[in-house]
Amino acid sequence: MTDSKNCMNCETTGPTIFRSLKGEKWEEVENNGLTKVTWTKGGKLCHNCYMNFVANPLRRGAKRVKVEVEEVKVTTSEEIEENVETMDEEVSMIDLVRTIEAMSRLFYEREHVKKEGPIYSYDELRKVFQANKYLENFLDQLYLAARPLERGEKTMNRIKKSIIHICYLLASLNNTKINSFKFDVAYYLDSAGTSNEGIDTLANLGVSTMSRSVDRRKKKIADAHEKYVENALSKYLDKAFVLNIDDYHNIHVPRQSDSTSTSRPAHMATIVANPCSITAIPRNGMLNPKFIDSELIIKHLDERFITTLGIPYHERCQNYRGECFDDKLIEKLTLHSYNDRLVEKASDRHIQNAILFDFVGGNLKGVEDYTKALQIVYNQESMQEYLSNHVIPIVADWPGQFFIRKAIAHRLLLDNEVIPSFVTSFLPIMGPLHVSLNSRELVFKQNSLLFNDIYKGIFGKKKNLGKKPRPWRIDLILHLMRAAWLDISNIVYSKFGHTCKNIKFLYLTDLLNNLIPLVLDVYAVHHREGDWAAYEEACFRCWSDLFLRFDRRNYKRAPLMFFSDIFFWTETNHPIMNMITKHLASLSDCPVETVHSIIRRRTAKFFTADQLQKEARFMFQTREDNAFRQHFVNSMKYPYKPKQLHMLSQKCATLLLEIFTKMYKSRHLYPLIISSSDNGINTYKLPSLGYEITDRHLPRGFVNSRKPYTSVLCDFLHCDCISYTNCFDNGIVLACGHGYHSRCLRICNFKCLICLDYLQNKIKINIEALKVSMTKNLGENEFIEEHTKDTGEDELDDTEAVAGDIGIEDNLLENAKKSFLNIK
Repeated sequence: MTDSKNCMNCETTGPTIFRSLKGEKWEEVENNGLTKVTWTKGGKLCHNCYMNFVANPLRRGAKRVKVEVEEVKVTTSEEIEENVETMDEEVSMIDLVRTIEAMSRLFYEREHVKKEGPIYSYDELRKVFQANKYLENFLDQLYLAARPLERGEKTMNRIKKSIIHICYLLASLNNTKINSFKFDVAYYLDSAGTSNEGIDTLANLGVSTMSRSVDRRKKKIADAHEKYVENALSKYLDKAFVLNIDDYHNIHVPRQSDSTSTSRPAHMATIVANPCSITAIPRNGMLNPKFIDSELIIKHLDERFITTLGIPYHERCQNYRGECFDDKLIEKLTLHSYNDRLVEKASDRHIQNAILFDFVGGNLKGVEDYTKALQIVYNQESMQEYLSNHVIPIVADWPGQFFIRKAIAHRLLLDNEVIPSFVTSFLPIMGPLHVSLNSRELVFKQNSLLFNDIYKGIFGKKKNLGKKPRPWRIDLILHLMRAAWLDISNIVYSKFGHTCKNIKFLYLTDLLNNLIPLVLDVYAVHHREGDWAAYEEACFRCWSDLFLRFDRRNYKRAPLMFFSDIFFWTETNHPIMNMITKHLASLSDCPVETVHSIIRRRTAKFFTADQLQKEARFMFQTREDNAFRQHFVNSMKYPYKPKQLHMLSQKCATLLLEIFTKMYKSRHLYPLIISSSDNGINTYKLPSLGYEITDRHLPRGFVNSRKPYTSVLCDFLHCDCISYTNCFDNGIVLACGHGYHSRCLRICNFKCLICLDYLQNKIKINIEALKVSMTKNLGENEFIEEHTKDTGEDELDDTEAVAGDIGIEDNLLENAKKSFLNIK
């Protein structure tokens, strides 16, 4: 190529490099429609014209895919060009009509003959196409048309999903009966709240089926629900079941008014059963003749629990704690997020084998409502024989426990024949998830000022937790404070000692050393891991140190019903204890909460009760068919990574040390009692914190009539130590706040006799109140709802950004530790 040559496109004569268009290259240019009027076979193009009008269009770009260097071997630009040219040569021109006909035959046979669902995986579809001579190169051509060498991996993954849709769209041009893909699109849009008009508009574009097709399919499946339940139960009639009955309501939203109705939230009753792997539980010997036995609870309190209740939970739980890996940590932090779009929930199997008895309209506000719900279970023919010989535990919230137990009391104790006899085959049990949720929210609510200050210190002074933060955000701040306390607890006690009875110190250490780790572990660790001994003790602590102390009217009684049953079954060695001790995790109320989350996300907020029922029935019967959602619906991730959580906990530890520093400097200042209630509960002003607290915020002993002394160590009535100065360091302050000399504690058999007497008295009072309530007339509704369920989704949105450097935060914490140890 010389300077005398002429470019047949721009007519330049050089000096430049010229390329000839002859032989196969000319045919390739001609076949791809790149030739111009002035071009002739064998003619020459200058380098610029050749690259702009021949090479680049044929190569479809020469940019490398943006991938990490370590993920691929180094490839030269010449190799990329050679690979793309080779692919272009291998992928010949296609006959579009024949290709669409071939796709149509393939998809029709799959959908209508083999009764298989759509193919949503690009790799699987490519493999199927390559086995067909008319389709073997079609997907490659579509892929090349997307310019893969110019785009990143994430973009191309999205484009692969588009290519799958394009294939089904093209095939439906030839055969309108290929609509399984379109139906999945229409159903997803319907479940996401898209109007019928919106779905029908997309149907006109060929994207989805008509909305009436979705409605017909859902109605057909919903009408066959009774048969589905019968078939599902038949597989497990020799096994134990765990039942959940819970209320559900959608949120009131404005609706267009009409002349006959007004907008009201739909109230529903959810009835879900989970089969277990153990044999069915025999009915004989299940019910305690005393119904609720206070003497039995008092016996176990004295013999088994009062000693351990004197040890702070943080110290006690060292026996239960194992190594916590990163994935387990994130799983615990998403415990109260039931959204199955969460990546961390991908392995959640709470409803894998669950059976939806029904999802029916109605309030669960009394004995009659719960009896109707149980009647739905009993109406199944197979259940009638099952319940005549076996019992089914019902894991429920407080209303479910109370009203079902009240129905049993009326049938057995009062011989009330209005109550059907089959109710005695159901056993209400305290729901561990509700214990966890209520205890966490109680700890947060009672200490919200402190938590909000810590939150602002971590994320910035303009950030605010709010009065009712989402459960996942409460879990986050609780975790950070626990992790921080693990880091600084030894330093704090080395400065204050284990006999300090300063009220400010007792308030904060009880929260950090006892309550926070307790509420984080009771369900997330002990129950889910099936550790019955640890869970039983944690439940007793939740009752004595939270629900009773803060006078929660309902939950200070619910655990007592649970303990009475458990201790009775333990002493009679009933077979149900095998389920409780070896299959504890199966006794959960998580399945019904997961079901509610899915229903709420897949229904519109204005749905009527009938619409909700149809949707729930359809969803349950088709829950295995979720390939469309898995491939096309975006998943979510927990917003913070373990390394970020570690850095945030370091910030929290530094903040806590600042608080303890203020406390230590003002340790000789006593809080001012600003008021006292009729029941002996004092309110204090804490000068170093700026908060007001009551005796209920302090360790258990302060709600007792015999509060701990704050000026001396020992609270033992018969203490004979004359010189407190000499004896002060030879003792300990128990978790209840009462202090004992070592010698005095031995005399008491290591029990706090003051708290033992207090707890025994409270057991008698509350059980007597329960018995009175449960034998009242059925029409008398003495139930008081203390906690209103939040029906909104616990989405992981509106998260705070994490700023800072781990190394810097580590240095700040180390300096804070040194400064704390050096204060005088």
